[in-house]
Amino acid sequence: VQVAPGTHNLEMPDGRIIAISHQPMPDGGWVDTFEDVTERLHAEASLERLADCLETELALERLQPYF
Repeated sequence: VQVAPGTHNLEMPDGRIIAISHQPMPDGGWVDTFEDVTERLHAEASLERLADCLETELALERLQPYF
């Protein structure tokens, strides 16, 4: 069985998100790693929402003189 290198996320029924990484080895075997990335992905999403809010706030401040 050939295993291509790569990583994908699997959402578990309880809401956790597990990153699964596949790494083929020179001898024909492979190494899989499993990492719970739930908190990291939630933090990244929160930061993206905050950045969007700050961008909107700055745009509104720039428009303030026209109102």
